[in-house]
Amino acid sequence: MLLQEYIITEKERINILRGLTLSNYDGWDYSDNSQYPNDIVYLFNKRVSLIPRGKEDADKQFVKLYIKITWQKPVGVLVVISFHD
Repeated sequence: MLLQEYIITEKERINILRGLTLSNYDGWDYSDNSQYPNDIVYLFNKRVSLIPRGKEDADKQFVKLYIKITWQKPVGVLVVISFHD
């Protein structure tokens, strides 16, 4: 799990999400959550540099993140479904 393997603050996670661009977009699919079968899930990949947990003196490593997001309707709230390597 990303948070167990790497040091990544909430602020860094927010900045990663804000930094997503069209080049990070990897497609979409319908939700596999039975409570939200009509929701569309957007898929992104992003390569970031993170410090491995438990190795604070280590150099940062490049990690490819897989990010799934959707918008809850009708309130329009962004929901991050997963954020992992």
